Amino acid sequence: MILLAAAEPLSRWLGISGAPFDEGATSTFFALTMLSFGYAYVAGAHVRLDFASRRFTARTRAAIELSGVVSILLPLCVLVMMDASESAWRSFEQGERWAGTTIPMQWLVRASVAVGFFLLALAGIAAALRAVSGLLRR
Repeated sequence: MILLAAAEPLSRWLGISGAPFDEGATSTFFALTMLSFGYAYVAGAHVRLDFASRRFTARTRAAIELSGVVSILLPLCVLVMMDASESAWRSFEQGERWAGTTIPMQWLVRASVAVGFFLLALAGIAAALRAVSGLLRR
């Protein structure tokens, strides 16, 4: 991503269109962001309302986590994965290209959404299993 972003002004200086480098850097950033959601969830680097949850018992926090994963996170992941997979497939079939190039790889960027939300769903399942384990402990 850094190399693509650095190549854009260099290409303009050389009189070459910088659009492929600009789009490549943006697409790489987007793909990396999508692929990092699962890691952020597992690492606890996502937004939580810690000021409220500190007052709850461990069992209550586990019940809230489990209900959030089952009722919100997993259904959202399934919906996004279905839509993103369809979008990536359409892009692949149509041979959608990066701006100003003949490279038909735009489907990879779209597929990163589906893969990223699949990884997020796996992280959610792991969190749900951890919460179930916490609820079953005495």
